[in-house]
Amino acid sequence: MAKNRKPRPAQAEDAYQQNEMTLIARHVRKAIKYIGAVLVALFAYLQLKDFQVGTAIEAVSPDLLRRLTMIGYYWCWIFGATFDTDIQKWRIMRKRAVIS
Repeated sequence: MAKNRKPRPAQAEDAYQQNEMTLIARHVRKAIKYIGAVLVALFAYLQLKDFQVGTAIEAVSPDLLRRLTMIGYYWCWIFGATFDTDIQKWRIMRKRAVIS
């Protein structure tokens, strides 16, 4: 039968650091998503403001295709940065667990 034990100070510190790292990573992911969405909207507006919809539908120009590709590339960059934040958090937490 397991007794309810109070965590040792080292365990409590590790748990605190893990919770703190999770909170920091969550805020970083939110900031990346919100700032990225604003930048994508601004970039899309600046890149596409001169195009007429009818003209774009009739014949897709290489310039439009390039601009749309750049918008897609930027979105991939934002989602990649979020993914990298998750991987770094996981790696740091795993490294701390091995050290303890």
